[in-house]
Amino acid sequence: MGKNRMSHKRSMLLLAAVTILVFANSLLNGFVGDDNFLILNNNFYTSWSNVRDLFSPEYTTHSVGAIGVQDQKQYYSGSVAYRPVLSLTYFWDYSLWQENPFGYHLSNLIWHLMNVVGVYALMVMVGARQGIALAVAMVFSLHPYRSEAVCSIGYRADLVSTFFLLAAMLTALKGRRGSSTGLMTWMSALMFALAVFAKESAIVFPALLFIYDWIQERGSVRTRLTNVNLKRYAGYVVVALFYLFVYLYVFPNKAAASSQWIGEDIRVHLKSSLLILSEYLFGFFVPLMVDVIPPVYAPQPELYSSFYFTAFMMLLMCGLVLFGILARRDRLSAFFILWFVIAMIPVSNIIPLVNPMAHRFLYLPSIGMSFVLVQLIVRLGEWMNTRTNARHFVTIFLVGYMGICAARTFTLNSYWKHDYIMALRMYQSKPQYPTSLLFMAITYSKIGELDKAKEMILKGLQHGLEDPRAYYILAQSTTTDHVMAKEYLQEGILKYPSYGMLYTALGRVYLLEGDLDEGLTFVQKGVDMAPTYRGFCYLVQAHLMRGDELQARQTLERSRQLLTDPKFYAFIENIINHRTEITLPQDIGI
Repeated sequence: MGKNRMSHKRSMLLLAAVTILVFANSLLNGFVGDDNFLILNNNFYTSWSNVRDLFSPEYTTHSVGAIGVQDQKQYYSGSVAYRPVLSLTYFWDYSLWQENPFGYHLSNLIWHLMNVVGVYALMVMVGARQGIALAVAMVFSLHPYRSEAVCSIGYRADLVSTFFLLAAMLTALKGRRGSSTGLMTWMSALMFALAVFAKESAIVFPALLFIYDWIQERGSVRTRLTNVNLKRYAGYVVVALFYLFVYLYVFPNKAAASSQWIGEDIRVHLKSSLLILSEYLFGFFVPLMVDVIPPVYAPQPELYSSFYFTAFMMLLMCGLVLFGILARRDRLSAFFILWFVIAMIPVSNIIPLVNPMAHRFLYLPSIGMSFVLVQLIVRLGEWMNTRTNARHFVTIFLVGYMGICAARTFTLNSYWKHDYIMALRMYQSKPQYPTSLLFMAITYSKIGELDKAKEMILKGLQHGLEDPRAYYILAQSTTTDHVMAKEYLQEGILKYPSYGMLYTALGRVYLLEGDLDEGLTFVQKGVDMAPTYRGFCYLVQAHLMRGDELQARQTLERSRQLLTDPKFYAFIENIINHRTEITLPQDIGI
């Protein structure tokens, strides 16, 4: 017993060492993408006193609100769904690290490391041989699909949720084998509650546990649904129903409710969803092909030739056949195949998702896929050993696959260093995809390359780009051409009437043209929807141009309440104090 314990410790130390080695470069990364909105441009996590707002209606952030914020320190959680357990980890991080990205990346790495050890413990608990358990945990740890979840602070939900789900599974299985079954079951239910309130996709846990019990006990579904067995699942059902009530009625996910089919109809949606699944499987078997994927991404069927689409479908069918063969011969393989299938359901686009595809979505499902892949590699190695009278093909294949994963993951981690590298890599890897073009345009606009930004946006619109920021960037690139800027902004408002920045930008154009009434109307609407320093500055100028200094000062005071940087407040106040010495309106851009 002691020898086995020491052996397991050595395995876990090896897992920890390799994981830290491969992901160490992520600790040098900065804030990227949503991290900026979540941490740098957000005062929600700056004080523990805000924890009380985890239970307020303002907790969730609509996706339109997130992309509309520019200057304001918005009071948002950064989540479009109700994830208070996840939010608590950000409160903790901010209290320790403030705005130092190293600490946040260290937290992500620790969460991932705990999950790797949890996967190893799960494999041992369900009866996998130690060598298989080590290989599965290593594949789970090192696969390039891990890079997105580990390197992005804003995508931590999958790490936290998976940790508590693994804890729930391990606690439940321990209860099955010990005398304290009731206590372990309720502790498992508590872990499940923490998992699902970290990310909603953990709702599949009761199904995973039920399938494991069914396969291990070889009972029929009818037998499993007896009153005696149902007691095992009562706590999980209560937690699941309570979460669904909160998710659907108390804190509804408005962004998810507004999600639509990928493409124009359900046929295109289904074809795109199959392509997504095929790309997931292809990347899992061929890790060198995994690349950076934009936060909002879905394959476009029209960009795939019939040959590639057929190849993807054949890969999918071959994968299903291989899984079926394994499932018939091995109960554990059957369980982990079903683990992958069940865990994929919430992220499979059966119900349209806000983000149709992301590598982080595979974090939980890939536990099952890692086991199946290791089994396939072992079977192939054993077959090669038999054919060649050798003994080392299993080790060669496993180490080779893990080495490829480690090298690719280490490279991908470096792409998450900052926004420019990320955007450039997105564009280089998928130059025809609308989201790649959008993020390249955003990067160009931030560094003042507005002509290049416009070129990216126009190309993106030709390829089906649908995002309100596209029209905002187009207006930025034509600030001196008021006619063209108005056309872009009016088209944008028509398509995206809830994006406040477009109204502010259009109001600016009217003010510069001398149309005071239209300018004031649009700027006021823009400020009401998305308060920004530029918006307040134009609004104050509009009131001054109307000769209403009192209203201008009241507007200035309102900006003090909503905005946080005293430099911008002083700038606007200076305009009021020197209104007779300068020509109004002063153009401060978009």
